[in-house]
Amino acid sequence: MSRKLFITLPVLLFGSALFAQKKTAMAFSDYREAGGLIYLSGQTGMPGQINQEVSRALGKVRAILTSAGSSFDKVVTVQVYLTDLGRYEEFNELYKQYFMVPFPSRTCIGVAGLPQHAHVEITVKAIK
Repeated sequence: MSRKLFITLPVLLFGSALFAQKKTAMAFSDYREAGGLIYLSGQTGMPGQINQEVSRALGKVRAILTSAGSSFDKVVTVQVYLTDLGRYEEFNELYKQYFMVPFPSRTCIGVAGLPQHAHVEITVKAIK
């Protein structure tokens, strides 16, 4: 019989402590650097309203970019996964609050589901 060990970690996001359960042996890094680029793993918000999920996911992207020495204005490409492409326009309006002209290249893919019942997952590549 195998057991899974979970640790509850406080996460500081937008000035409020959120608690998320994380497995101790995650099979990915938040980001990796190679060739002067930063590659982020997909970031999700806690399931809820689309605007809250997008804000939380992009808040996590911002925090990771900052810790890696980069920022939104250095992002060159974005991949977005949505469980409901009918929310594309709503997502796009929220997205424009974080990224400015010239926008990074972007791909948006409709998917049947995402981990932890999220509705949006966002990953980026940025210049260091």
